[in-house]
Amino acid sequence: MDAAYIIVPVADVYKNHTFSSEVVTQALMYEKVTILDTHDNWSRIEQWDGYQGWINNFYLSDEDFNCNSYEFTINRYPREGIYSTETNNPPSSSLGNKPSDLLLPYGVKFLIKEKIKTELDTWFRILITHDFPYESGDLEDVFDIYFWIKDPSENLWYINNPFRDCLEQDLERLMNIPYRWGGKTSFGFDCSGLIQTVFKANGISMPRDSKDQYEVVKKNKINFENAKFGDLIFFQENEKICHVGIMTETCERFYHCSGRVKIGSLDSDDIYFYDEKLSSKFTGIFSISEIIKEQFNEQK
Repeated sequence: MDAAYIIVPVADVYKNHTFSSEVVTQALMYEKVTILDTHDNWSRIEQWDGYQGWINNFYLSDEDFNCNSYEFTINRYPREGIYSTETNNPPSSSLGNKPSDLLLPYGVKFLIKEKIKTELDTWFRILITHDFPYESGDLEDVFDIYFWIKDPSENLWYINNPFRDCLEQDLERLMNIPYRWGGKTSFGFDCSGLIQTVFKANGISMPRDSKDQYEVVKKNKINFENAKFGDLIFFQENEKICHVGIMTETCERFYHCSGRVKIGSLDSDDIYFYDEKLSSKFTGIFSISEIIKEQFNEQK
């Protein structure tokens, strides 16, 4: 089967081959997808997590942009732009240099073309693509614009710290991101999209839907006293899983996306965060320790 690559920051994936259809999920820039079928200007794709849906072809390119030739890093800054210059020299500093209008969401993979260290910072020159009718498809070749991100000191922090600590850092940055049905980026999340994206950004693959995420951890049920940051909390309605969140270190509090990314609580005395509606749907808390052990051991 043919493969293609996503060439926009975020591409909606639809249930059927029409824009009036339901958005079932999203695909991110540089993601490789498999083409299963076509209809007019639409392709039915399968993503890395096995999820399938229809996507308009203007989000796709069959050029791989030599993705395997580059190192990459994950964008962890949901509200910041990318810096641009008109020469192959990085900005003198992030202070006093206006970011470009280009925004890429949290979780997008940057392909790094080169690293340049200045007196103050280390910069990554990143590959930004679009479906222009030019041989390379590379914006800088078309417009003589070079795109940069500063290599944050947090990169080393993420490398040297445990998964649960990294998760906490990211969730704090994502607070108040709005809810979006089918969303899995900092342009808008649904509840299970938040879990899948923050886990993947930190090295752990999870299914797309909350019911499937539940299947992964259902044998690892724990009580509130044993919960750690990052363990998953599930809710059900009519005996079907309908919502998921991520436990904090504060008893009965959890991150979740409902209206926006926020903190909820099952403690009725927690006047700022108590969620009475969700409390009636509480299913249980489930440890992710086995998943961390399995997936990080596989990566070594």
